[in-house]
Amino acid sequence: MIPVVLQQFSRVPAVGDVKTRLQVVLSAADACAVHVELARATTEQLLSSGLGPVELWFDRTDPGGAEVEKLLTHGVDGPLVQQGADLGERMYRALARGLDRAEKVLLTGSDCPGLDRRYLQQALTALDDVSVVLGPAEDGGFVLVACREQHPQMFDGVVWGSGKVLVQTLAALDAVGLRYALLDTRYDVDRPEDLARWRRESSQA
Repeated sequence: MIPVVLQQFSRVPAVGDVKTRLQVVLSAADACAVHVELARATTEQLLSSGLGPVELWFDRTDPGGAEVEKLLTHGVDGPLVQQGADLGERMYRALARGLDRAEKVLLTGSDCPGLDRRYLQQALTALDDVSVVLGPAEDGGFVLVACREQHPQMFDGVVWGSGKVLVQTLAALDAVGLRYALLDTRYDVDRPEDLARWRRESSQA
């Protein structure tokens, strides 16, 4: 049993299928390029943290092509394929696989530029006292979930894509008796204003 596994969920970067809300200001191809850039940045943040092995999970079978190869940075385990009827089931199954070989597992998406080592370490440290840690997102969801214990119903009743994802997840955790902690809030890059914010912050870094 290893101490930690880091997991990253990503959609297969297919033009027209990803970052659709950015396509009011970008072409489908440019929006896809943003998706790849964000996903690659997330992978590099997870790898550079040095906190544990990194697994890259895609949303469908047979992910391939040059864009996917860009995400398979040296040192990443994958591509792995998410399994389940909805996002909650897919996360539960991935987390369960992580806990088969690690004491703690941390799962992120590919849209949040604020996943630095300090933030990731805070999540893992908090797991010493609780079963589940969530990193809230400004849009009402979450950018990170970490756990050392889970339950098949830990995401029951969550309407994915709504502004109540975090609140509904906390209710589900309460219902199954899993103690949790929350980190500081971060933002996802989903809308044109998020993209502008990320570009502005990147230019100032």
